Amino acid sequence: MKATAGPSAEVDPVPRSSLDEIVANYQIDISCTKCQTRSARPIGFLRAHATMLCPKCGALLLLDVSLVRQEMRHIEKQLGRLRRQLLTVLRARSQGGSAAEALPPFDEHDAPRSRRGV
Repeated sequence: MKATAGPSAEVDPVPRSSLDEIVANYQIDISCTKCQTRSARPIGFLRAHATMLCPKCGALLLLDVSLVRQEMRHIEKQLGRLRRQLLTVLRARSQGGSAAEALPPFDEHDAPRSRRGV
């Protein structure tokens, strides 16, 4: 009887679910249109709600979903690049190479943006 090897079960050191959690927990500042108070809310909250109450004055705020989605896409792209870089470094180390040689040059788009109000 011939033994066959199944597909290699390489363990992913940076699970995609962890990156999804990071995005969902990333805080975005929301500005009240009435009193100008800024309050941070996680993207997960903003995905699930179209409105929120201002914690200071109680005004009903309509959340600009398009800006939230734009910010989420930007964060997801940054985290995707970071994940690819991390995997490249881990693979280089496991093959005995230098981590510095494996890294692509720094791209200004990888620099974090400040939190923007919505």
